[in-house]
Amino acid sequence: MNLMKHLILIPILSMLAGCVSLRIPQLPPVDAAINASTDPINKQRWLLTYNDQKYIFVPQKTERGIEFIGFGGQLIWFDGERVSQMYRLGQSPFVHSWKRLEIKGDKRSYQVYEGLRRLYNESCIVQKLSKTHLREDCSATGYSRFDSVREVTFDQESWPRKLTWTHPATGWEITLDRQADEN
Repeated sequence: MNLMKHLILIPILSMLAGCVSLRIPQLPPVDAAINASTDPINKQRWLLTYNDQKYIFVPQKTERGIEFIGFGGQLIWFDGERVSQMYRLGQSPFVHSWKRLEIKGDKRSYQVYEGLRRLYNESCIVQKLSKTHLREDCSATGYSRFDSVREVTFDQESWPRKLTWTHPATGWEITLDRQADEN
């Protein structure tokens, strides 16, 4: 009977061994340390300012764009033109996201979510202020609380240098600024 237990446990344990992974996306600083990248972007430090609070973030390139990882477990996703999602900013435990609905020339529309709950729709007009400066002026439709502005400033290599946007639930401005590169 004891031999039978071992014969059953060995295949089960060997199958479970394949389920172990070292990716720890819930703990971004630990994940970044374990899965270190040689990409120079990961040596950058960004300073986020929100409601008179300051946080340090580290960027990481992903298939979705650039993921900014805060050392307090915060996450911000930048899709190349705008912040498309953020998580755990301030005291909020929610994921806030902007789902793009339509693009017509310089006009864009989005649905704005807090978790799974849709907060409101946004209508935006995009302005390219210069080769390195993009701005969206947005107004909420439906459940209207405030107008918002999103701005992105790029460096000469088309990498983001500064991101500014409005928190969808509080209306407070958020700024994410690239600091001097570490050597």
